[in-house]
Amino acid sequence: MESITVFRNNAAELISENIKGTVQNIEDYVLLCIGTGGVVSDSLGPRVGSLVKNNLKKPLIIYGDDDNNINAQNLPLAVDFIHIMHPDKKIAVIDAAVGDSTEVGCVQVVSGGISPGAATDKTLPKLGDVSVLGVVSLRGAQNFYSSHEDRVTLVQKMAQTIADAIINVA
Repeated sequence: MESITVFRNNAAELISENIKGTVQNIEDYVLLCIGTGGVVSDSLGPRVGSLVKNNLKKPLIIYGDDDNNINAQNLPLAVDFIHIMHPDKKIAVIDAAVGDSTEVGCVQVVSGGISPGAATDKTLPKLGDVSVLGVVSLRGAQNFYSSHEDRVTLVQKMAQTIADAIINVA
């Protein structure tokens, strides 16, 4: 798993290449953007969902955006709904993650699912066929819930870079 910092000039292109190496056809996937706008660090997923929805010219099924958050409370219901409504689709998860100081600001494309909520000690079922994770904070709940201005700027930059990468793939 390669970590790509969003501060590289060609970060979106590199992330796109990683997605293309993991996903054969993006149209075979539902995009599940996890998070909540109520917590800056956790708003990465919904921000990506909104950016892709508002800027993608092709149809792509997206769940989770700034207006309709998919979070720990409604995630099981959302996943059940996706499986019922789109039984032939795979799930690509977009979520915020925590890491060490060298990983903050990096995006990782992971083949396979993730266990969302781990950053905040929530136990949720593993889900997804491919995952795009943005490391937004240092490990530790106090860091994750911080809303300093630099965190807002970082999450916005990461969301835009990930959205650009997904749009490039589509």
